Amino acid sequence: MEPHLTAKNLDAVLKYLPVFEKKDIRPGDWQKVSQEGLLAYNYNDIISEFIYELYSEGFIIAFNWPKWKKEGEKLIQDRRRIEKANLVTLQKLLTMHVRMERFREGYLASIIKSGHMRDILKRIEAIRRKMNQKHKKS
Repeated sequence: MEPHLTAKNLDAVLKYLPVFEKKDIRPGDWQKVSQEGLLAYNYNDIISEFIYELYSEGFIIAFNWPKWKKEGEKLIQDRRRIEKANLVTLQKLLTMHVRMERFREGYLASIIKSGHMRDILKRIEAIRRKMNQKHKKS
């Protein structure tokens, strides 16, 4: 599987890195959605825009993410693995995170608050720098 991501795609997502670098990031809030006390997680506008960008820039891909989930969990548990991840792995990881939100409301917020999303974007930033270096050499 090739990532088919361009520098433009990476740049579109990297513009959100400063948001995820904030120590006190608040991705949204739990809101009561029923009289019975049912809660739903409501992401703020900037996080909603980021999720939209992940889709529109090709970071969310079609693949069997539930089967891959154990591999993704290894990347969550050991941040050093992200430092070596390629774009395809990062696409799979981002896809898993976004899809998991459908099954566990607030999941993405916990990934954001833990700094994991920042780590993913930092790795994308490093890959983007390498793209620049290759372009300058040719």
